[in-house]
Amino acid sequence: MKSPSRAASFLVLVAAACASVPESARESAAALPPPGPFVARRRAIDVEHYALALALDPVARRLDGTARVRFWPIAGAAAIEYVELDLDGLEARRVLDRAGRALVFRQDAGVLGITLAAPLEAGTFEELAIEYGGTPVKGLWFADDERGVPTQVFTQGECEDARGWFPCVDDPSDRATFELVVDVPKSWTTLSSGVRVERVERGERATEAWRMDFPHPPYLDTLVAGEFATKSGAWEGVPLAFLADPRWAAELEPTFAVTGDVLALFSRLTGTRYPYVKYSQACVAEFPFGGMENVSATTITDTAIGDERFRRDAPMDGLIAHEAAHQWFGDLLTCADWSHIWLNEGFATYFTALWTEHAKGADEYAVALRRAQEANVAGDVGAKRRPIVWDVCRQPMDLFFTGHAYPGGAARLHLLRCLLGDDAFFRGLALYVGQNHGRSVVTEDLRVALEAASGRPLADAFRQWLESPGHPELRVTWRFADGRVRLQVEQVHATDGGVPAAFRAPVEVELALGEERRVETVELRERVQTFEFDCAEAPRWVLFDARGALPKRCEDVKRGAEWLAILEGCDRAPFRLDALAALAKAVPDAKGDERARLWTAIRRAAREDRCASVREAAIPALAEFRDANARAELSALASSDERSAIRCAALDALRPQGPDAELARFARAQYDAAWSWNTMAHAAALFAAARPAGAFAWLRDERAKDSPHGVLEAQLVTALGASADPTVPASAVRAELLRTAFDESEHEGVRASAVNALAGRVAKETALARELLGLLDARGHRLRQAVIRALGANPDRAVRAALRARWDRAPLALERHVIQEALERRPTEP
Repeated sequence: MKSPSRAASFLVLVAAACASVPESARESAAALPPPGPFVARRRAIDVEHYALALALDPVARRLDGTARVRFWPIAGAAAIEYVELDLDGLEARRVLDRAGRALVFRQDAGVLGITLAAPLEAGTFEELAIEYGGTPVKGLWFADDERGVPTQVFTQGECEDARGWFPCVDDPSDRATFELVVDVPKSWTTLSSGVRVERVERGERATEAWRMDFPHPPYLDTLVAGEFATKSGAWEGVPLAFLADPRWAAELEPTFAVTGDVLALFSRLTGTRYPYVKYSQACVAEFPFGGMENVSATTITDTAIGDERFRRDAPMDGLIAHEAAHQWFGDLLTCADWSHIWLNEGFATYFTALWTEHAKGADEYAVALRRAQEANVAGDVGAKRRPIVWDVCRQPMDLFFTGHAYPGGAARLHLLRCLLGDDAFFRGLALYVGQNHGRSVVTEDLRVALEAASGRPLADAFRQWLESPGHPELRVTWRFADGRVRLQVEQVHATDGGVPAAFRAPVEVELALGEERRVETVELRERVQTFEFDCAEAPRWVLFDARGALPKRCEDVKRGAEWLAILEGCDRAPFRLDALAALAKAVPDAKGDERARLWTAIRRAAREDRCASVREAAIPALAEFRDANARAELSALASSDERSAIRCAALDALRPQGPDAELARFARAQYDAAWSWNTMAHAAALFAAARPAGAFAWLRDERAKDSPHGVLEAQLVTALGASADPTVPASAVRAELLRTAFDESEHEGVRASAVNALAGRVAKETALARELLGLLDARGHRLRQAVIRALGANPDRAVRAALRARWDRAPLALERHVIQEALERRPTEP
């Protein structure tokens, strides 16, 4: 259900947003369509079934076929004589009804309007056969190999791109069953939703048939086809399939090894066993996102798969968990409209954190939620401040990328878990899933289920934390006197734009009294509150919001001794992170015993903390000592830690102020050890900094090393752009980066890294910016996005006009969103 105050909230927030966007950015963005409440077109029909028969021609990059669409008038509707389907970029050639009669139709602005031969009465159905074809401009993509030959095809329907490959009612609330028969080259295999019915080979072509009997929205329909290696498995009788380019055949099983455990965990947490006939995960080239949760058949970018060194840097477990969670939250239950997209993405993000809790423990879960909260509040500022449930956009995809749907949604679920307790919260989630199996859902459906499970009214909590903009900004202080702790909490956030004057929630406060950890619960409800606790002694620390329940900004005023006690003795990982950040600032001025105690505590955290994220965070604090002992500790971590992220952080922390032959030798040794691709890259950057003379030529030569998706070369290009080689003029570095950016033989990620390395120059050099305009239409979405972001910093009117023109022709909603952000930035003045 949409908030009744949505229209008023929109006007208030737009006014606040306009005041916060720089005038120059408003001028650039003024030519874009203004954002407004997203309203889906009213439909007269309810589609029951789609049946596609398609032929793919990879050489011509086209598809041709017939779509059969069976539908009924929507409940309660009068007889209908005219129907509309979405079809964009492909040509409808003929439309027949189920009696074989040719129907009158017309196409305009992505809509296929069809006049029926006779009125369709309520309670009766019609089935249309639509012959269509062409070269898709969105929705279905041909991916090339290194020779420029299409060897893979994939579809991507979210949010409104299913219409780019078949005629449909392209709305998340319209659920239908689906079948697909597709004709492809004989060497290809295909993958779609549901079960493969058959494969028939004839000459140089093959036909495969798929059927999915569970109703779902069109954006979750999928086709993947091409030259793939496939590995099969099973989880409790459910067939599993993993697909990738044949070069990655040996890496499929170790990459996807956690899939069964993830499905088992989510089945238990939701109270609903994985609900489909199979689960497949296909890695495809040129995929524009990390992954897409097509029903029973997830598509994943092939840049997420690699060798053992690659997995040490970036295991796919989190991505596997996120997309698997969507099989429940997004597929089994789907947001009724895009204003409730947090019910898809917030749940998937939160369940990824629950997988982290299961696999790595409570500390890493707590850190994951802290990071989600930080990402949410970082995006909830200025023009982007809005509620979690929100429908104001230029296009639905805009609602995905402000930090609200993903981390903001996850942060609210964590808050609800803390508010209700684990038992009621997870019973409520199971009830929510069970009651809404196969349905479109809105936020109220979740509230109703949680209220039923907990017996608690939640309307006020949902209104405040999900339907109101903003988040609490707090200043927290405490003092001990006369056997009593007085804790003062001030809510200091601005209240314009509909932000609540005072956020309300129960909050846990932890007091460390000797070895005792005493937890009190206070009720946050006013702008300024003082809470008092009787204590026999001064606490070693006082933690406000000890469970980290609230998505917030918080100035937590503490003395150094308290932060040190927290680092040494607190069992809550996020507060140890806070302590390290605070203590790092104290190190440079610390003397004598204070410095020695800081050294002992920070060194122990870097070496021994049970939470790897805390150990990683200790490294910058360790580097602040800037002495031989710190250098030795950092060197040991850089060369021997079991985690790539910690090795890389230590290598970065060793970065010298000038030439350093000893450090150069160490960096080269770590590079040659080749423990992982990222550690090699960070060691190379350290080597270039420690021995700058000749670094440019060395980095350029090392780019010849092969790595998965050019991941090493891309980082070497970044290091090359930052190198301070005194033997090479800046113009030569610029020329090498520009050559790389335009070199079509390079990996796309390498080219994007070259553009990123040029970004600082692009902001100031209009001639360079205009040269990069030649890449706005380049193949490769990541490259184009890097170019767009770089160009967004340049104030030249011609550059910004070119970005605006690209917005009109960009086929990907994601790319249009990046252009919008670039045009709304404050460009660097010349």
